Amino acid sequence: MNPFELSAEQQINLVEKVTSDDEITSMAKRVEELELKINSFKELEKNYKNSKEDLRLKMIAKGIKTWTLNSGTKITASEDTPAKDNFVTHFCEELFKKDYPDLYKEYCKEFNDRTSPRKGSLRITLSKERS
Repeated sequence: MNPFELSAEQQINLVEKVTSDDEITSMAKRVEELELKINSFKELEKNYKNSKEDLRLKMIAKGIKTWTLNSGTKITASEDTPAKDNFVTHFCEELFKKDYPDLYKEYCKEFNDRTSPRKGSLRITLSKERS
């Protein structure tokens, strides 16, 4: 049955039937409740990440690498790691180098094997009593 091919009266009857179905209503309300919780969780997660980053930056600014709370929770801050250039040689056959040292030098080229920057982190280790 395609609801779009029904008359207006048939569509109203179908809507009334579906909306009066307690099981569907109950399930829909549960899904709606979970959706609201997920949205709240997303906001909580965003606040958590921002608070962690603020703490990490404050610890770094004050030169504090590790902080332990009275509860035993240990917090460790790491700094950002900047991009790094790693120059490597890609043709390194030892035998060729040994047998043809002049050709080896002529054909070997240095390449920039740059690494990507890495975001610093904040590690939180809960005490055994709290986890």
